[in-house]
Amino acid sequence: MINQDDNKKQISSDLPETVNNICSNLNPIQHLENLDYPRLTGSDGEMKASKYIFDTLKSNGHEPEIQEFYFKKAKSLMNLLAPAALICWGLLSILNVIIFDNFILISIIILLLPVGIIFVILKFDVLMKFIFKNTRKKMSVIKEMIENDRINKEELTKSRNIIVNIGSKNSKNHLMFTAHYDSISLKLSMKTIKIFSMIGGGGLILYCLIYLINFITDLIFHINFIISWYFLILIILIISLVAFSTIFLARMFKTNESHGIIDDGTGVAILLELSKFLQVQVLQDYQITFCFFSGEELGLYGSGYYFSQKEHDKNKLQVISIDMIGEKSPITYIKGINPMKKILMEPNFNNNIKKIADILHIKIKDGFFLYPGSDFAHWLLNEYKTNWLINGSDFIHSKNDNIQNLNQKLVIDSLKLLVGYLIEFILNKS
Repeated sequence: MINQDDNKKQISSDLPETVNNICSNLNPIQHLENLDYPRLTGSDGEMKASKYIFDTLKSNGHEPEIQEFYFKKAKSLMNLLAPAALICWGLLSILNVIIFDNFILISIIILLLPVGIIFVILKFDVLMKFIFKNTRKKMSVIKEMIENDRINKEELTKSRNIIVNIGSKNSKNHLMFTAHYDSISLKLSMKTIKIFSMIGGGGLILYCLIYLINFITDLIFHINFIISWYFLILIILIISLVAFSTIFLARMFKTNESHGIIDDGTGVAILLELSKFLQVQVLQDYQITFCFFSGEELGLYGSGYYFSQKEHDKNKLQVISIDMIGEKSPITYIKGINPMKKILMEPNFNNNIKKIADILHIKIKDGFFLYPGSDFAHWLLNEYKTNWLINGSDFIHSKNDNIQNLNQKLVIDSLKLLVGYLIEFILNKS
């Protein structure tokens, strides 16, 4: 567990020189050059990447563990349910105004959608915790069925995690670094998805407000103004529904074009070099685990399986996820998830990494994220101490996520930050 006294610790003035000397012998970019190919879960590229990670760890003197797992991919047709439901909702809302004369019961049902959306945003962590728990349960059932030869493996997707432990499992503290090596491509770029989300979200909010005001004025004053403006309001509704439906439909068509260099080859490369650095260090009070997960882009399957198979002490464990480094500066440490609810990440690590950044003259900022969108999620939602280093990117989940679009300086700076953190707050205490 990270000690709160670390906040009072003065950073050594010679740390920049020490970090630069160490990192001059570390080269994360070589790993990214060697991983510059598509790695969709279940593909030959993914298996090739897992072998590369395993062989690299072995060559660095580690004894990596391979953890194989199986899961069933979610059916693509499930993505049709959301746009179909939205279209039915929109059609019913318009018919209620024009034909059913604002029938109160239908109006209340229509207005339950925005109320439900607000509730989901406020309780998004609870929903995700339920979904992840259900996913882990299904994977455990599949594991049992495989062991009892009650399922055809051809129906399943096979993947593997690669795990390395350094130090004794009986240590007082346990630090776990995570990254994922699988990649995925969507038919829409992230920039396009963001634009469509803003259009769809803005249009839906505007439409719901108009609908609510019309419902109130019709109920009290018998004034149904939507009938007079229904064509304009219908356009707002259609644009909103088309934008959201396009996003949902795009998720049906996952391809294997992205090389996953930014998301999350960079995390893999940084962890490989950190494990190389730590292999020659002496650890007494810490066990450090490096987790290279797969199946993450399809639903955080690898990290979920590992979470369900390993018991960890909440008082000892600290999880640090390195995901999506390498495009937009500066490096960002996430303060919390869900800005409305503010599920906070472990604050001491964030404070300490900022101290390291200041003395190394590396730009860094804090930020919030709407949902736990990386492999730390299973731990965060079960009240473990977690942290997340990330950068924004418009290239991820597309063929543009490749070595040519990598911001190499961000990768090197992130490695330096973590080496400095390990020296000052882990190794100096061991």
